[in-house]
Amino acid sequence: MKYADQGTPGLIPTELKARALYDQAVSIETSNFDVFAVNAVIEKLVKPYHGLPPDDAAAAKFLEGLDGKLDGYEAILSKQKYLAGNVNIL
Repeated sequence: MKYADQGTPGLIPTELKARALYDQAVSIETSNFDVFAVNAVIEKLVKPYHGLPPDDAAAAKFLEGLDGKLDGYEAILSKQKYLAGNVNIL
């Protein structure tokens, strides 16, 4: 890694299987969770805060998608302690 000597040591695993689990968790978070969670928050909280009408249909769609992603998290967490594996790296 380019900056391996900087930052918090051990934050990103170096052992192959642990790194694969870490990469899987990061991928799930950024590709499958954030888009639904952020857009649901925008519709349900941000728009009303700024006096804009929320799109309830869009919010429901994002929350429904989020439920599916949380089911994926449950499947992973039923087999290991953390999304990134069983080892507490900090």
